[in-house]
Amino acid sequence: GPYQIINRLGSGGMGVVYLGTTGTRTAAVKIVSDFLLEDPTSRTRLAREVDALKRVKSSFVAEIISSDIDSTPAWIATHYVDGPNLKTLVTNEGVLTESHWFEFAYGLISALAAVHKAGIIHRDVKPSNILMSANGPRLIDFGISFSKEATSITKTGMVAGTPTWFAPEQFQSKDRKSTR
Repeated sequence: GPYQIINRLGSGGMGVVYLGTTGTRTAAVKIVSDFLLEDPTSRTRLAREVDALKRVKSSFVAEIISSDIDSTPAWIATHYVDGPNLKTLVTNEGVLTESHWFEFAYGLISALAAVHKAGIIHRDVKPSNILMSANGPRLIDFGISFSKEATSITKTGMVAGTPTWFAPEQFQSKDRKSTR
């Protein structure tokens, strides 16, 4: 795409995220791993992430700027959030103060409300997917999100997400249909 890569920010299950710039705008640019694009399910998941990000409007979600999932390599650019993720922040600085906790809670609840208003279930809300900027938290990583309009791309009986951070109903077989 139009981004000049400046620095590596991190990596996840779908690829590597870099800090990129167009000269006037910085972005978090996710470069999707080539091996994932060979699988039609992964390309569908990537298209779903792009669609989900375009529909969510919240100052507490890292919004999509641009993308090209058909290019080689495929990529997604979102607003760059200058700050550590919640996991790193708590590890390095300790628990949030009461005032920071309320600010964090308000921001995360606002982000989730906007996500749900758009008809999306994030499915992987965890400390490493919440970036802590000076202006409050920003929810990121919609790679395994689920839209009520979408069909399932997980196999029957499987769930998506990080088990440590599952909602209790994800462990109950009667409610698994709602988590796919």
